[in-house]
Amino acid sequence: KQWYQRRVAITAGGFFFFGPGALDIKDLWFMLVIERPGSLLDTSLFKIHVTKEGHGPSGLLLETRDRCNNEKWAFEDYRNAKVEAAKKLVEGDMLAYKAAKGSSKLLQELMEKYGLNVKHNIKL
Repeated sequence: KQWYQRRVAITAGGFFFFGPGALDIKDLWFMLVIERPGSLLDTSLFKIHVTKEGHGPSGLLLETRDRCNNEKWAFEDYRNAKVEAAKKLVEGDMLAYKAAKGSSKLLQELMEKYGLNVKHNIKL
């Protein structure tokens, strides 16, 4: 029942249920399409992860945020990987973008720490 109530609340805000994330099937993704006319990408996706606290994907997301806020090298590394990966988004390839972000040393370190790797393919 709780899951249903959360899903209704999120979708009432305009999000749609996308499916499980690429790193763990218990990391559920909801997406919102944001129109940005005139920008490099005319549309963007805003993603919400719904997963249990302390679960691998949530730990990775929270620690990425915290380390980027507190460690200059982590911020630079992750930013550089995202900027380079964004070129894939311009080409319209979300999966290549996600894979290219994985070149970040910070993400590689955290994926190992939280025991995560790409377990299944997602299609957009």
